Amino acid sequence: MPDRSLPPYVLDRLEIEDLLIRYCTAIDEHDWELMDTVFLPDALWDSTSVGGTAGAYRETRSVQAEQLDGLVMFHQLSNIAVSIEGERATAKS
Repeated sequence: MPDRSLPPYVLDRLEIEDLLIRYCTAIDEHDWELMDTVFLPDALWDSTSVGGTAGAYRETRSVQAEQLDGLVMFHQLSNIAVSIEGERATAKS
């Protein structure tokens, strides 16, 4: 748990990095309950660039689970770039 006495920018960045790690862990372990903690209720999912589906995350969740079933996955994160401007943040890794 991050030290809450850190500056808000640092806390925001740590939370974003934790989110990226949680996403990778959920995908790699096929842990869809953990994946549910990554997305907001109105999130959209688009994996069409890799032959997947697109739509509301909750509606496509079972399709994603089926498509990934049996696959061994191993994600690594590096070069995490976070930009925070006011209430908006973007991240790329």
